[in-house]
Amino acid sequence: LPRVGPLLDFRILPYIGNGHIATVVYSDFIYMSGLYNGENGTSHRARIPSTVNWEFIIISKSSLYTLNVSSGIFIETHENHEVRIERRIFASQEYTELLVTHVVLIRKAPKGRKIVVPVKVHEQTTSIDINFTVAARNPQYVLLVGKTREIENNQFQPEGLPVFVYYTPLPHKGLELDHDETNRTYLFVTSIDSNQSIAKQSFDYVTIEQQPDVILSSHISRWNNVWSNGHIEIQGDDELQRQINSAFYYILSSLPPLLTKSEPKQFYGLSPGTLSWGGREGEDYAGHSSWDTETWMFPSVLLFYPTLAKEILSYRIALRDSAVYNARLFGYEGWRFPWESARTGVDVTPDCCPTGRLYEIHITGDISFAARQYISATYNQDWLLNEFGGELIYETARFWSSRVIYNNETKQYGILTVLPPDEDAQPFKNNSVYTNVIASLSIQLAHNISCITNKTIPPQWLDIVSNLYFPFDNSTKTYLEYEGFDLKHTIIKQADVALLGFPLMWSMNDEVRQNDLLAYEPLTRTDGPAMTWSMYSIGFTELGDFDKAGQFFRRSYESYVRPPFNVWTETQLGVGAVNFITGVGGFLQAVLFGYGGIRLKLNELEFQPRGHLPDQATKFIFHGIKYQGFALDLTIDNNIYEIFVSSQNNNDSIPLVYEYGDHRGSLKLITNTMKPSKEKDEIAAAEGTLVYHGVKHGHSYLSQQCLINVCKTIFTSSTVANSLSCARTKATSIAVNVLSPCFTQHLLDDLKNSSYFSLLYDASNKGNTKLFPFCVQFLSVTGVRKGIIDLIDDADESAIKIFANAHQLLLDNGLDIHGLTALGADNTNVNVGDNHSVYSLFKDEVPDILKGTVLLLY
Repeated sequence: LPRVGPLLDFRILPYIGNGHIATVVYSDFIYMSGLYNGENGTSHRARIPSTVNWEFIIISKSSLYTLNVSSGIFIETHENHEVRIERRIFASQEYTELLVTHVVLIRKAPKGRKIVVPVKVHEQTTSIDINFTVAARNPQYVLLVGKTREIENNQFQPEGLPVFVYYTPLPHKGLELDHDETNRTYLFVTSIDSNQSIAKQSFDYVTIEQQPDVILSSHISRWNNVWSNGHIEIQGDDELQRQINSAFYYILSSLPPLLTKSEPKQFYGLSPGTLSWGGREGEDYAGHSSWDTETWMFPSVLLFYPTLAKEILSYRIALRDSAVYNARLFGYEGWRFPWESARTGVDVTPDCCPTGRLYEIHITGDISFAARQYISATYNQDWLLNEFGGELIYETARFWSSRVIYNNETKQYGILTVLPPDEDAQPFKNNSVYTNVIASLSIQLAHNISCITNKTIPPQWLDIVSNLYFPFDNSTKTYLEYEGFDLKHTIIKQADVALLGFPLMWSMNDEVRQNDLLAYEPLTRTDGPAMTWSMYSIGFTELGDFDKAGQFFRRSYESYVRPPFNVWTETQLGVGAVNFITGVGGFLQAVLFGYGGIRLKLNELEFQPRGHLPDQATKFIFHGIKYQGFALDLTIDNNIYEIFVSSQNNNDSIPLVYEYGDHRGSLKLITNTMKPSKEKDEIAAAEGTLVYHGVKHGHSYLSQQCLINVCKTIFTSSTVANSLSCARTKATSIAVNVLSPCFTQHLLDDLKNSSYFSLLYDASNKGNTKLFPFCVQFLSVTGVRKGIIDLIDDADESAIKIFANAHQLLLDNGLDIHGLTALGADNTNVNVGDNHSVYSLFKDEVPDILKGTVLLLY
């Protein structure tokens, strides 16, 4: 475990959570979503004393600490000559009120003596933030009843917030195995909620109605469902795969479960430090939500889990009365969202940072832009009409229309006294280009959906869109960060103008996009936040500068991730905020929208991968991208990309139509389309087709080269035809290294959907050894299929050796030997004899196997 001297370094320990409760392992506190203490700018997460931070006092030969991100479980194991201890801690996905510790003791010493494992318990029943009383203490449970000590805002919170904590009595006397026990399982349960009956009901469900292993397996199955709903698969780079898996885990653990038996609860937002931090003022943003949520975390969640993205927006909608109050407080109309938000939706930015509270108003546009993305991805009209989604969009547009100022001299509108994303532009500036663009997009969105909401758009709003001022330097063809920005001498903290190209996708030509990146990248502080480098990586990927894109991509995470649990920090040196999922969100966007080339627009979902992957990665597969009722899998490597429609919510989904150049077609369930990602890939595809044609029809290399020359003569204007080169060496390489593995994999994938198959093989001399081609034949949905699945070199052609090779081949390819119906080989004793043959050895395992020959079966 990470330590600072003899003490645990809690700042880079992992956390477990489920969107309702969370804790950093071994830390002193548990946190509950929406539970805050402190007035206005002092509001912070209320600290609940931890019930899971006890320690085993044991001299062990080995100890192992593991965060299993696939199941959301922290696992601790200790072992000595007497006993093995396995402790699993998890925040239940089944009932979100529950924090569970599952302990198994396994005897290693002989029976006959009781084994006692001492435990150091750190039980606390008081809190600085919560006025707790111990309402019950008995053999079944301890009950803490509490209420937060300070309210956040007396207009929107009349009294302290209640919290009820039930927990299993802690093991002060240690854990034990009786003299005749080989193992024993203990279950320690904590149930926390603002409703006492719900907290007690969930506690009773686990402690009275269910077995410990059932609780564990149910939790794991629900996490499995999360990953099956959407995940990113990386081939060729295991370390990048681990980074992506842990990144998604840390965001998802602060969001509600996809499947839960708990009653629905109001979600209270994502904070940069997750749900597991924020209990101290001025630390980890005190658990507040800011633009980080919608700008950095939201997009990657939306692509795979739109129901969770909706939960994020529901937090803003639930606090809409405060948004009205915030706007009126400053003399404006509509909804103005706070720079930092906690329980009530009033601005809780600390007094140390007033400029954020006063001037960083782009957050209102950021939230509207998230709504734009949500509508683009889901086309959820019910959300617009019945769940205040339409009001959110309309009222944020109304705020911007009241916030602009008309300049009679320039005949343009402007937005004055604002702080842009670049927080070095203190205390405020006029006409931040980012703020003006996102305001324009907000008003445009209200107009775009008015045909659904039937809300009247005032003509002045459209006039604002047409005449809003965007600072631009005509001499360098570069957007200016704000009015009067000095492109030569001003240092900026973070990506700002670069965000116009992505995520805002503001209309501009490639020259301006390139100029913006080249102008602002050298002006950016080297100690800027991780998200800056993610956005530069996306930008340079767009421009095709893959070396620079790769440098920024690595920079976006390598200096911010702390081993051994891949905990993110806000700063490169030191720590800053921890479990910093703002940086995590930027990193995932670089993967999905940079290398993945995904663009979610109001009327379409675009895939524009650039045919280049980072470092050692050979393939990206995005499983479960959700788009308007469909689930899509996107596969990208350095040559092709493939779109596969894997599921459809219902038959009434809007038909999914794809366009690629002049090609147009529809994508239906369980269909796919594959297109080259750029010109050189079209050349590679053409050469692959030529080699396939030659192999299929047995053409010579000379004949193939002749065909290429004919193509160049006939199609003189074709870049692809004139770029073809596919002589003997290259053709052999394509056949062996590209076509053969591809067709073999397709054959095996098809075979795994068939219950029965025949295995056939032959032997040919190859120098001083034998070459054995192993083939299969089976009935698929398209008819009888057959093909070679492997070639094995082996000088030993005894029955035992051939059987061993064949048997291992089936295992390696995931084929069930009991599906083997027939064996085909030359009619020799070693192959099909009745005794000590390959056939007889298989018959010992598959009694009904049939005997055949290669000629008869293949």
